[in-house]
Amino acid sequence: MTPKILFTPSHYAHPDATSLLSTPSRGAGDIQNLADMGTSKAENLREFPTKKSLENVSSELSSFVKNSNQDMSQWSEEAENIGFPGLVTSYEEAVLNDDIAYTEETIALVDDLRTSKTNEEIPGSDELGVIIERLETIGTWRETREEFDVQIHRHWTDSVWSDWTDSIWSDWSDE
Repeated sequence: MTPKILFTPSHYAHPDATSLLSTPSRGAGDIQNLADMGTSKAENLREFPTKKSLENVSSELSSFVKNSNQDMSQWSEEAENIGFPGLVTSYEEAVLNDDIAYTEETIALVDDLRTSKTNEEIPGSDELGVIIERLETIGTWRETREEFDVQIHRHWTDSVWSDWTDSIWSDWSDE
């Protein structure tokens, strides 16, 4: 009576599934790298709040996001091709719409501050405080967030169970 996709290991559905499903982000880095970057960049901005240090923050975070998006685009295509569109949706809802979106918003704030203020105006500005706080939040993800692949699989599993229980309740209420 359990959902077939959870009862029968999905890894057997396709020869490439084991490799693909176990490591969604092969080269882009992981939540630990992003958290470490957030912590180090927050510390750097506290010590050296200049346009150059802001540019460095923007550049490194942008590289992380770009690499992650490229790797996950390939991963998503492979997941779709072997019949796991639900994993792609889970990636979008669990990682892309949360962690990556938050990082992209932080990059936008950094870029706005860098272009709107002079080097003399940046230290002590409210915008700098917000950016440092956001970077510190990213730094806590090492303790507060699961790795991207775990987030994807947990979201997918939850959605499969939710769909299954909805269908059971629907069948039951029809009787």
